[in-house]
Amino acid sequence: MTAEIAIMNRLAVVLAADSATTVTYWNKGTKTERYFKGANKLFQLSNGQPVGLMIYATASLHGVPWDIIVKEFRRCLGDDVLPKLSDYCDRFCAFIKGQMTLFPDALRKTSLVNNATQAAYQLVYKMQAREKKGEGRSDALKHVLEEAEADLAAATLPEWLTEDDKEAAVAAHAAAIERYVDDQKLIEGADANLKRRLASIAVGIALVHFKRFMGSSGIVIAGYGNDEFFPSFYSFRCFGFLDSHFLWMQTNEGHTSDDKPATIEPFATTSMINTFQMGISPDVFEQVTQATTNCLRTFSEELRSHIDFVGPLPDIEPLIKDASDKHTKEWFYPSLGTHYDPLAAVIGSLPVADMAALAKSLIELESLKERVPNRASR
Repeated sequence: MTAEIAIMNRLAVVLAADSATTVTYWNKGTKTERYFKGANKLFQLSNGQPVGLMIYATASLHGVPWDIIVKEFRRCLGDDVLPKLSDYCDRFCAFIKGQMTLFPDALRKTSLVNNATQAAYQLVYKMQAREKKGEGRSDALKHVLEEAEADLAAATLPEWLTEDDKEAAVAAHAAAIERYVDDQKLIEGADANLKRRLASIAVGIALVHFKRFMGSSGIVIAGYGNDEFFPSFYSFRCFGFLDSHFLWMQTNEGHTSDDKPATIEPFATTSMINTFQMGISPDVFEQVTQATTNCLRTFSEELRSHIDFVGPLPDIEPLIKDASDKHTKEWFYPSLGTHYDPLAAVIGSLPVADMAALAKSLIELESLKERVPNRASR
């Protein structure tokens, strides 16, 4: 469990985090995660400027701890002062992308090959499942590859990937996957053309469905640029390198201003912090919404049984959804305004020490919540 938070008003921004973190690795097509505590997740990004960085999820990038990456960036940044917080974000991203010592070209290519290898294993497992049902090896592999090709053809390419990029990667790396499949004797007896096809498809899967194979780190950068009076934050999701691509995506941003006095933004595990802000927990909100929909559906059936109606009924589901949405707007949004607006006003006037105490309390509350057994999982 990881819980982190950024609390901002026009005086300052406070970042808080627990110490839990995740290590993710693959073993023959199986994704394994390990959790441990004691990790440092908060860093000063600049030697002399009020810019902080917070990480969550994976504690390293291609095995290099974020501590080392941030320390080296800070050294390279030196005494440079940047006008906007977004400039620090851009500089940090560019630094990692251009860091050939920590992330040499061989590692970037190996990342894609490793992911494609895991994709090949998954295709082989599917083939073996069909073999157990009585199919011959070549027919089973052919059917699996046809399904995978259809999936790739239907999939939307990630915004950073073009068809030309994909074809170039297949041309560059498919042979390595084919050699690995032969060395491991994964599909002995299969036709050579099918092996070549499997290797090419595995590379395509590793690119198009990269999230299946790559762990990611959440990155939150918060503070002030030299020309900014009020603090802000930007959050990103960093998957790392995949051949020539560096996968770094912005996920959110928050700002304080004259007309926005405060912001509370949770990251990673967020249920209790969201409850604090909303006045109702997200799971209870979902239960109320679902109960409303179920009651409206039951009411429509009861109404039908009490009236004399000849012919097919019109589709009632859109009407039920519309009524449920209206009900939510009538009770939830007024309640949210009554609860959150005064809360934001209070936070907007808190001194830094009180904001830090609030952030600490919310993280501890989230940690306590995660230690309570979930009845639904029993």
